[in-house]
Amino acid sequence: MSENMYKYYAGIGARKTPDNVLRLMGGIAHRFNKKTDDNWILRSGHADGADYAFESAADRAEIFKPWASHNLHLKEFSYLLYYYNVSDEAFGMAMDYHPAWGRCSDAAKLFHGRNMHIMFGENLDTPVDVVICWTPGGEVKGGTGQALRAALDHGIKIINLGEKR
Repeated sequence: MSENMYKYYAGIGARKTPDNVLRLMGGIAHRFNKKTDDNWILRSGHADGADYAFESAADRAEIFKPWASHNLHLKEFSYLLYYYNVSDEAFGMAMDYHPAWGRCSDAAKLFHGRNMHIMFGENLDTPVDVVICWTPGGEVKGGTGQALRAALDHGIKIINLGEKR
Protein backbone atom coordinates (compact mmCIF):
# COMPACT_ATOMS: atom_id res chain seq x y z
CA MET A 1 0.00 0.00 0.00
CA SER A 2 1.13 3.58 -0.60
CA GLU A 3 2.73 5.25 2.40
CA ASN A 4 0.03 7.92 2.63
CA MET A 5 -3.65 7.40 3.44
CA TYR A 6 -4.61 6.68 -0.17
CA LYS A 7 -4.26 3.71 -2.48
CA TYR A 8 -3.76 4.29 -6.19
CA TYR A 9 -4.66 2.22 -9.21
CA ALA A 10 -3.66 2.92 -12.79
CA GLY A 11 -6.47 2.49 -15.30
CA ILE A 12 -4.78 2.44 -18.70
CA GLY A 13 -4.73 0.60 -22.01
CA ALA A 14 -4.90 0.74 -25.75
CA ARG A 15 -6.93 3.40 -27.52
CA LYS A 16 -8.57 0.58 -29.53
CA THR A 17 -9.73 -1.40 -26.51
CA PRO A 18 -12.85 -3.45 -27.45
CA ASP A 19 -16.20 -2.00 -26.39
CA ASN A 20 -17.03 -4.88 -24.04
CA VAL A 21 -13.74 -4.32 -22.20
CA LEU A 22 -14.37 -0.55 -22.04
CA ARG A 23 -17.69 -1.29 -20.30
CA LEU A 24 -15.88 -3.65 -17.92
CA MET A 25 -13.32 -0.91 -17.14
CA GLY A 26 -16.10 1.53 -16.29
CA GLY A 27 -17.59 -1.08 -13.99
CA ILE A 28 -14.22 -1.62 -12.31
CA ALA A 29 -13.89 2.13 -11.70
CA HIS A 30 -17.40 2.13 -10.16
CA ARG A 31 -16.36 -0.68 -7.81
CA PHE A 32 -13.28 1.28 -6.74
CA ASN A 33 -15.56 4.30 -6.11
CA LYS A 34 -17.49 2.20 -3.59
CA LYS A 35 -14.31 1.24 -1.72
CA THR A 36 -14.29 4.57 0.11
CA ASP A 37 -12.90 2.97 3.25
CA ASP A 38 -9.80 2.10 1.21
CA ASN A 39 -9.54 5.61 -0.32
CA TRP A 40 -8.74 4.36 -3.84
CA ILE A 41 -7.75 6.99 -6.43
CA LEU A 42 -7.51 6.36 -10.15
CA ARG A 43 -4.50 7.53 -12.14
CA SER A 44 -4.83 7.68 -15.90
CA GLY A 45 -3.88 9.69 -18.97
CA HIS A 46 -7.00 11.12 -20.70
CA ALA A 47 -6.45 9.08 -23.86
CA ASP A 48 -9.25 7.73 -26.01
CA GLY A 49 -10.33 4.19 -25.20
CA ALA A 50 -9.24 2.55 -21.96
CA ASP A 51 -8.05 5.68 -20.16
CA TYR A 52 -11.29 7.51 -20.76
CA ALA A 53 -13.44 4.50 -19.82
CA PHE A 54 -11.84 4.57 -16.38
CA GLU A 55 -11.79 8.37 -16.10
CA SER A 56 -15.43 8.89 -17.03
CA ALA A 57 -16.57 6.42 -14.34
CA ALA A 58 -14.20 7.50 -11.53
CA ASP A 59 -15.22 9.62 -8.55
CA ARG A 60 -11.62 10.33 -7.51
CA ALA A 61 -8.74 10.58 -9.98
CA GLU A 62 -5.44 12.15 -10.87
CA ILE A 63 -5.35 12.53 -14.64
CA PHE A 64 -2.01 13.22 -16.31
CA LYS A 65 -2.20 14.84 -19.74
CA PRO A 66 0.97 15.28 -21.82
CA TRP A 67 -0.09 18.89 -22.55
CA ALA A 68 -3.12 21.02 -21.67
CA SER A 69 -4.85 20.84 -25.07
CA HIS A 70 -4.50 17.06 -25.39
CA ASN A 71 -7.79 15.39 -26.36
CA LEU A 72 -9.99 18.46 -26.05
CA HIS A 73 -12.79 16.41 -27.64
CA LEU A 74 -12.95 14.41 -24.39
CA LYS A 75 -14.77 16.05 -21.52
CA GLU A 76 -12.78 16.91 -18.41
CA PHE A 77 -14.63 16.45 -15.14
CA SER A 78 -14.47 19.33 -12.66
CA TYR A 79 -14.26 16.97 -9.67
CA LEU A 80 -11.12 15.19 -10.96
CA LEU A 81 -7.58 16.54 -10.64
CA TYR A 82 -5.77 17.17 -13.93
CA TYR A 83 -2.02 17.65 -14.43
CA TYR A 84 -0.52 19.09 -17.61
CA ASN A 85 3.25 19.07 -17.10
CA VAL A 86 5.79 16.30 -17.58
CA SER A 87 8.82 16.71 -15.32
CA ASP A 88 12.43 16.27 -16.38
CA GLU A 89 12.66 13.38 -13.92
CA ALA A 90 9.74 11.64 -15.65
CA PHE A 91 11.51 12.02 -19.01
CA GLY A 92 14.60 10.42 -17.47
CA MET A 93 12.57 7.48 -16.18
CA ALA A 94 10.77 7.09 -19.49
CA MET A 95 14.10 7.00 -21.32
CA ASP A 96 15.25 4.16 -19.07
CA TYR A 97 12.21 2.01 -19.94
CA HIS A 98 11.90 2.72 -23.66
CA PRO A 99 13.74 0.37 -26.03
CA ALA A 100 14.21 3.03 -28.74
CA TRP A 101 13.98 6.42 -27.01
CA GLY A 102 16.15 8.14 -29.63
CA ARG A 103 13.63 7.30 -32.36
CA CYS A 104 10.65 8.80 -30.47
CA SER A 105 9.15 12.09 -31.60
CA ASP A 106 8.89 14.92 -29.07
CA ALA A 107 5.16 14.20 -28.71
CA ALA A 108 5.82 10.49 -28.09
CA LYS A 109 8.38 11.43 -25.42
CA LEU A 110 5.72 13.57 -23.71
CA PHE A 111 3.30 10.62 -23.71
CA HIS A 112 5.93 8.28 -22.29
CA GLY A 113 6.94 10.81 -19.62
CA ARG A 114 3.27 11.29 -18.77
CA ASN A 115 3.05 7.52 -18.27
CA MET A 116 5.72 7.72 -15.57
CA HIS A 117 3.58 10.25 -13.68
CA ILE A 118 0.58 7.91 -13.99
CA MET A 119 2.63 5.10 -12.47
CA PHE A 120 4.45 7.10 -9.77
CA GLY A 121 2.47 10.30 -9.15
CA GLU A 122 3.05 14.00 -9.58
CA ASN A 123 6.37 13.93 -7.70
CA LEU A 124 7.24 10.36 -8.79
CA ASP A 125 7.27 9.21 -5.17
CA THR A 126 3.90 7.42 -4.79
CA PRO A 127 3.67 4.37 -7.04
CA VAL A 128 0.31 2.88 -7.87
CA ASP A 129 -0.66 -0.24 -5.95
CA VAL A 130 -2.04 -2.02 -9.01
CA VAL A 131 -2.31 -1.51 -12.77
CA ILE A 132 -5.51 -2.53 -14.55
CA CYS A 133 -5.16 -2.41 -18.31
CA TRP A 134 -5.93 -3.95 -21.68
CA THR A 135 -3.40 -4.62 -24.40
CA PRO A 136 -3.95 -6.88 -27.43
CA GLY A 137 -3.21 -10.44 -26.38
CA GLY A 138 -1.90 -9.18 -23.05
CA GLU A 139 1.34 -8.10 -24.72
CA VAL A 140 3.72 -5.55 -23.22
CA LYS A 141 3.81 -3.12 -26.15
CA GLY A 142 2.96 0.41 -27.17
CA GLY A 143 2.50 3.27 -24.72
CA THR A 144 0.80 0.98 -22.25
CA GLY A 145 3.79 -1.34 -22.55
CA GLN A 146 6.02 1.52 -21.43
CA ALA A 147 4.02 1.85 -18.21
CA LEU A 148 3.94 -1.93 -17.76
CA ARG A 149 7.74 -2.20 -18.03
CA ALA A 150 8.06 0.36 -15.24
CA ALA A 151 5.45 -1.50 -13.16
CA LEU A 152 7.22 -4.83 -13.64
CA ASP A 153 10.54 -3.27 -12.64
CA HIS A 154 9.00 -1.90 -9.42
CA GLY A 155 7.05 -5.03 -8.48
CA ILE A 156 3.66 -3.43 -9.06
CA LYS A 157 0.80 -5.89 -9.59
CA ILE A 158 -0.61 -5.89 -13.13
CA ILE A 159 -4.06 -7.11 -14.17
CA ASN A 160 -4.11 -7.17 -17.97
CA LEU A 161 -7.65 -7.79 -19.20
CA GLY A 162 -6.23 -8.68 -22.63
CA GLU A 163 -4.36 -11.76 -21.42
CA LYS A 164 -5.57 -15.06 -22.75
CA ARG A 165 -7.11 -17.06 -19.94
